[in-house]
Amino acid sequence: MLARAGPSGHPAWRIPLRPCAREGSGGRTEDRSVPCGVACGNGRLRGRGPLEELGGEAMGVRVAIAGGGTGGHVFPALAVIEELLDVIAREDILFIGARGGIEERIMPAHEVRSEFLPSIKGLFGPSMPLKAAGALRGFFRARALLSAFGARAVLGTGGYASALPVLAARSLTIPAILLEQNAIPGRTNRLLSRFAWEVGVQFEESAGFFPKPHKVVATGNPLRRSLRTCADGVWERTRGGRPGRRLLVLGGSQGARNLNDLLLRALMDLRMRVPGIEVFLIAGERDEARAREAFQRSRVKGKVVGFTEDMAMFYAAADLVLCRAGATTLAELAAFGLPSILVPYPYAADNHQEANARVYEKAGAARIMRESDATPASLSLAIAEILGDGDRLKAMAMAAKGLDRPGSAREVAGRLIRAAGAEGIAWPETSLAMTARIVAFR
Repeated sequence: MLARAGPSGHPAWRIPLRPCAREGSGGRTEDRSVPCGVACGNGRLRGRGPLEELGGEAMGVRVAIAGGGTGGHVFPALAVIEELLDVIAREDILFIGARGGIEERIMPAHEVRSEFLPSIKGLFGPSMPLKAAGALRGFFRARALLSAFGARAVLGTGGYASALPVLAARSLTIPAILLEQNAIPGRTNRLLSRFAWEVGVQFEESAGFFPKPHKVVATGNPLRRSLRTCADGVWERTRGGRPGRRLLVLGGSQGARNLNDLLLRALMDLRMRVPGIEVFLIAGERDEARAREAFQRSRVKGKVVGFTEDMAMFYAAADLVLCRAGATTLAELAAFGLPSILVPYPYAADNHQEANARVYEKAGAARIMRESDATPASLSLAIAEILGDGDRLKAMAMAAKGLDRPGSAREVAGRLIRAAGAEGIAWPETSLAMTARIVAFR
């Protein structure tokens, strides 16, 4: 269900219904012309059945997952939890996040057992003394939580929220696996990787940034089943080389004010350059009201929402995506085979979003526009050129799909369960020790 979705102030319209493969009664695969967000399901996380590769060896295993702050760290955690529920009970999974992050709202809504520690974001800033005291308390709280819960392995999905639980796991000699979604790893993961059992990455280019590259494996970025199932159904339609007219614009779970501003100032020009264009905007909750007003003034057909967990419906309806270059967003574009115009966030740590975007540009899946160079006129021209060229849209879609790793969530879940079987073994310092005890899950 769309969160905070309301009328946009112009004539009512519907996102086109797309066939989406799903399991029907008796195990049959059915095509139903319903929005993918409905067909693929939302709400309470459920398992799908036993993972044959693991058999019954995961029974009784307890694992913890830590991360948060943005959707890019929370939604991969949910994707892994969905796979874990195939082999272990719900009560054997603990999520640890940070207070004030979106995980405080999302995880309880999915009935995931959760604990929230003080945020250590800004630890090295002006408020360091206060943050350091909170971090120390948070570390001992994380240590107590993991010990009392009986966690046998920990997965860190990234962000400052993963730091304290992973360090606490290290102090308890509990194996910890890290996920790094970006082409240039974040400072937190680079530090924590020294103590990690294994590091799973989305971009193989990131391996060289870690101090112990022998620990790095290319797992991809886990995606929710609702997205994955819908993506497979949409891709089966095969993009036919036709010009497009549906543009999806998003800036991640926090919204992107500068990107929103650029789009809103380009709306009138877009309406002239691409007759009949439809624009779907995920504006962020802070920009939702003003974006609706701009759409109403420009008379561009479209829909504005503040935030949604049901991205599948929007991806299924889009021909082209305008967005930042966050790693989870890019993984979703690859799953749906969507062409994109990427405007990397210029203040991202180590400029990692531009590095992410370069991978997609090099593959032919995206066009990059730097925020400093983008104007409403140049943006509307770029959108019009790509939407108006059916062959280019199809080539970009094929290139995007070529970057997809459909088994990521299951692979990460399997690696976590295998690591949990290493309880009592000395902390690994070499790739031989790690490889001997973690079975590749392919």
